Amino acid sequence: ELARWTSNRLPKPLRVFFWDVPFLSLSRDHHRDFVLGRLLESGDREAIRWVFRAYPRDVLATFLKDRGAAVLSRRSWHFWAAHLGISRRHMAPSSWRRSGRSWGGIP
Repeated sequence: ELARWTSNRLPKPLRVFFWDVPFLSLSRDHHRDFVLGRLLESGDREAIRWVFRAYPRDVLATFLKDRGAAVLSRRSWHFWAAHLGISRRHMAPSSWRRSGRSWGGIP
């Protein structure tokens, strides 16, 4: 079901990753940074496949460079940066999220 999803709404199987927010109000495009942060940090194999089908690689790279360090763990940032061929110099060390920081809901 996730493989063929073209709607701006998120596929129902992704609901488990957004248990703390009103899932039906999420938009793939409008809440892009929130969705990417949550799925790149906590998504399973199918969720990650959906991410790479739903968003072009340049969008993922821009997210990592601009917002990734603020919402992803260091480990996740480095993993996805290596996967997308992004250098560490694109990361601002002062922008790392703090351990235990919550998402705070939909932006």
